[in-house]
Amino acid sequence: MFSIFRKIVSTLSSKGESVGCVESEMQGFSKYFQASLSLADLRVSYGFPAVTDMTKYGLDVCRAIFMPDDPSTDRLYALIGRHRFDLCLGRVSSFDILRNSVGETLFVGRYAESRGRVFVLITDSGNFLEHLCESRMSPVPPWIVFPEVDPGELGRMEGEMGCWWENHWLPFWTTLNDEERRGYLEQKEAPTGWVEFFKSYVELNHLNC
Repeated sequence: MFSIFRKIVSTLSSKGESVGCVESEMQGFSKYFQASLSLADLRVSYGFPAVTDMTKYGLDVCRAIFMPDDPSTDRLYALIGRHRFDLCLGRVSSFDILRNSVGETLFVGRYAESRGRVFVLITDSGNFLEHLCESRMSPVPPWIVFPEVDPGELGRMEGEMGCWWENHWLPFWTTLNDEERRGYLEQKEAPTGWVEFFKSYVELNHLNC
């Protein structure tokens, strides 16, 4: 069923085109939203994907940016389908603009980054964002995004990996307790080097608490 919604966003760039619009462009988005939404309106118990408000861009709506793995991407398309965002209003600044039968609006942007695909979702639908956070999404793991990296040699993370770690990995990893982290690494069949890295990473974080 969600193949329809996968097709809707399939026209977005697969060549690394960024959807980081300048402020003036985002201010032009306001005419597409029929309702307002703030973080205070959301009842969210899970912190991934991280949701932020868009007030600094002059928009009374919220945004989520994340790099989902394949199973999470499937759940995302299914969620878009369940919320009936089946009317495409057009495309602005690399975003597809979708609307559902109750008048809620969803901007869907997608661009390539490293070895994953980042989704940028901007919406006035509190129900959609709450269900998104309840869907237990997970990101593409670091050993897939950066297969050339030897975790045993990792020091301070800088550059592309540092940016990815801060924006896409930590918002997910910090929501998990120790048992959930071990389960995640086992389920995703993490290489031994990364398992050992995260053991040290957890111990270091505990020492810094």
